[in-house]
Amino acid sequence: MTSSLHRVNLTVVTCAYQRSGRHRLTTHRKISQYARVAAELRELILSGQLPAEAPLPSEERLATHHGVSRPTVRAALAVLRSEGLITTIRGGATYVRDRRAVRLRLSQYGRTLHPGPPGPFTAAARDVGLVGSVHVVRVEHSYADAATAMQLGITEGDEVIVRVRQMRLGEKEPETVQVSTSTIPLALVEGSPLAAETATRVYASFVELGIVPIVMTEEVTARTPTPDEAQTLGLVPGQAVLVIDRVTQDQHGRPVEFVRVVATADRTTLVYDQLPITPAAR
Repeated sequence: MTSSLHRVNLTVVTCAYQRSGRHRLTTHRKISQYARVAAELRELILSGQLPAEAPLPSEERLATHHGVSRPTVRAALAVLRSEGLITTIRGGATYVRDRRAVRLRLSQYGRTLHPGPPGPFTAAARDVGLVGSVHVVRVEHSYADAATAMQLGITEGDEVIVRVRQMRLGEKEPETVQVSTSTIPLALVEGSPLAAETATRVYASFVELGIVPIVMTEEVTARTPTPDEAQTLGLVPGQAVLVIDRVTQDQHGRPVEFVRVVATADRTTLVYDQLPITPAAR
């Protein structure tokens, strides 16, 4: 959550909520009570009457407003949580979830070959008015498995450096929206900042070693998250992730990095801009 979260005027939120009316959907007699409550809250959120990061009234106040029990309210909130519309943070407070997506443009990666400009994620977050940060979780020596070796053009069992990073949005209560696992052949970077936690910019660090990233190949798929991914990304059942597999080649056509990014699907937009259209060989 950003620092603005705690500046939301609860009175304004409550007034907007009360204006919505208590029985707007009662013409559908067969609709269950929790579904009716969920539908009314959903309408308020999607219309902007309950804006991003606005706190929801307490379960007790919601129950009184809708004339239902607290278990019914909990069931309604569970539906909205599964849709990614609300989130509950430490302490039990429930807020409207900020669903603004980071637009990651392929063209931004060329700007990261030199120190200075912000990285692709932080720049993309800034472009939509969000604060983005990158947290290095760990950097470790490992050995390439068969799948990774094939991506990097090395032999299974070769030594590699594995860098795990989390991309986060927000300031006060940052939300992890991407987990990036980068694998680099140790022979290319041994003894350099890329083999330690000191490197913060991968491509710029490559350039300092005389390795110039030239070509990127990406494969994007969507799936349900694993339990560990769901916990790290704060996902609930029903939310999907994007899996982005990226191989970077240098000026010699040599694969120098294999990255797997697991990203919250509704907060990540991939933009493949300014791609050349090259006639295929006949």
